[in-house]
Amino acid sequence: MRYPTISLTKGNWTFLPRRHASGAVGHARKKCEQSVELLINADVFRNEFGGKYILSRAKLSNAADLGFDFVGKWDSVEGVYTMYVYEMK
Repeated sequence: MRYPTISLTKGNWTFLPRRHASGAVGHARKKCEQSVELLINADVFRNEFGGKYILSRAKLSNAADLGFDFVGKWDSVEGVYTMYVYEMK
């Protein structure tokens, strides 16, 4: 059974839950050490959704190509998540 991709948008925030190999949608509990390619239409994100920031638990390999500047990385030794923040140029 395939589960639909869920995205929740409120103001400048868009939440895209992680899809597990089983097809279930939920939260991951391991740190993501590799970079990933973000597959979005940046013009729609900016102009139709009014988006300005992307919060990601993985480093984005194509952020500059999509028009995003890297703002910072937040991490803690005891935390399970690393947060990468990107701002629309």
